[in-house]
Amino acid sequence: MTELQREFMMIQDWAFDGYGIPLDVIVKLYHNIVSFSGYKVEVVPASVKYTEAPH
Repeated sequence: MTELQREFMMIQDWAFDGYGIPLDVIVKLYHNIVSFSGYKVEVVPASVKYTEAPH
């Protein structure tokens, strides 16, 4: 099997009526996928998720 390599990967966290992807899952993806370099928060309320994210 050929391994796919991407230089840039962005995750869109969209949820019409909730928190979206759990923050611990996002952090785990960030630490385990080298190309993960972007994250778009589109949840209600987005400010809570930004504040809870590790810096």
